[in-house]
Amino acid sequence: MHKRILTLIAVIAIFAAATAVPAAAQAVNSLKAVSFQKTDKGVDVTIAIDGEFLYQALPLSNPTRLAIDISPLARIDAQPFLEINQAGVASVRTGQYSPMIVRVVLDFSGALPGYEIAKTDAGLLVHISTEAKPAEKPAVVAPPVREQPVRVQPVVQEKPAESIAETGTGEGRTGFANTMIGIDTSSYQIPDSNFTRIYGTDVPMIFGFSLSRKLIQVEGFSLDVEGSLRFYSKTGASTLSQEATTFKINPMWSLAGRLNYEWKYFQFFAGGGIDWYSYSETSTIANTTGKANGSHFTAGIYLIPPVLDSMLRVKIYYKFTKVTALSNGISVELGGNEYGVGLSFGFNFLKQGVLSF
Repeated sequence: MHKRILTLIAVIAIFAAATAVPAAAQAVNSLKAVSFQKTDKGVDVTIAIDGEFLYQALPLSNPTRLAIDISPLARIDAQPFLEINQAGVASVRTGQYSPMIVRVVLDFSGALPGYEIAKTDAGLLVHISTEAKPAEKPAVVAPPVREQPVRVQPVVQEKPAESIAETGTGEGRTGFANTMIGIDTSSYQIPDSNFTRIYGTDVPMIFGFSLSRKLIQVEGFSLDVEGSLRFYSKTGASTLSQEATTFKINPMWSLAGRLNYEWKYFQFFAGGGIDWYSYSETSTIANTTGKANGSHFTAGIYLIPPVLDSMLRVKIYYKFTKVTALSNGISVELGGNEYGVGLSFGFNFLKQGVLSF
């Protein structure tokens, strides 16, 4: 038990150190405010920024938008939505694109008009022109701040990009994949009295694998489905003859639906699902095999290391399972409490299969 507690403490300490290093190395700059002013030739959108910064503009289509990525900004003090409805500009949205990148998105009601972006002492000035002329190329002050290649054509004909809801979590976290595969280790306790009489009350560690796929994304919330495979084995002694007895649940299958919420360096989740167990009991007296199914509830948190947020997450979870087996007229509850940790690695699989709102 002490070893499991020390393991959890070590994982949390490593995550805390990873979080602290980038935070100490970078100044805490912020997006202070967004405002606009109508002019004779269009509309000026002012983006007030506190601290030194770099920026990159990206025109997008379907619907028509102009995204401006600004870094390094760790905080947003401006309003998340500003309605304009002037010179073809419908609104302006702001969001935390990643831990140190803020994205400002201008939504247009029609085709992309001419625009100019200028860096000022107070931040950025975006001038949207109503004059009938091609849009000028935006000033490129920094190389691309994210993995996506930045294009300077007035309109990029491509599939709709992550909406902002694109702001903070486009695909959960921008750049993080929609599919995760993980390895887990956990303590699994079967408290049934018929079971503990033979196998004792000590709690063994079990190992397994998990695979999850995001289905729906709504800003910071998402819905996914997770499947897991685990293996359980324990040795005891018959209460009558004290003959050695081995009990195994191989495999332990689970399928669950989970609701997730992502906030900064944390992703919280909770859900439930169904379980299928295939068990066997082996001794010198007799061998028994069987199958059982049941249900479970799970909840936990993914820790997101800032420097590896696009590919790695640390999982800490609790799971309660209820699975009843009937053998030789005896009912045994094989479910119980499970406490575990794991590592999950991300990759993209059928990216267009995620519904984003």
